Amino acid sequence: VTCATVLQRAPGCKGPGGPIHSTVFCSGAVRTARTLRLITDGLDSSLGPLPWHVSNDADLLEISMGEWEGRERSQCYTPRVLDQIACDTYNFAPPGGESQRDVEQRVTACLLRRVL
Repeated sequence: VTCATVLQRAPGCKGPGGPIHSTVFCSGAVRTARTLRLITDGLDSSLGPLPWHVSNDADLLEISMGEWEGRERSQCYTPRVLDQIACDTYNFAPPGGESQRDVEQRVTACLLRRVL
C-alpha cells in the first residue's frame, strides 16, 4: 500500500498521471501529524507544492488500552491475561479499553463516512 492509496482524489490538482490526492486524514495525535508532514513533504518534493488539506478525525486514533494506558507492560500482560488473549485475540479488550474488533469497526465506519 502506498501513501497515495490512503489519500482522497481532488480535481484540479495535477500530477504526472492526472489528478492527485490533496486531502489527507489522520487521527490528530501529534506523532501522526508529524508522520503525515513527512509524507506530504515527500510528495511535494516529487510533484511540486500541493494544496494539502489535513482532516483530523478521532475515529482514526490508535487502539485504546483503557486502564492499562501508561502502565508497565509487565503489570498488564500477566500469564492469565496472555492466555485470555491467546484464546480470542480479535475480541480481547483490556479493562475499559478496545478490542481489535472495536478498532476495526470504528476505523471502517470512519472510512465509509469520510472517504468512500
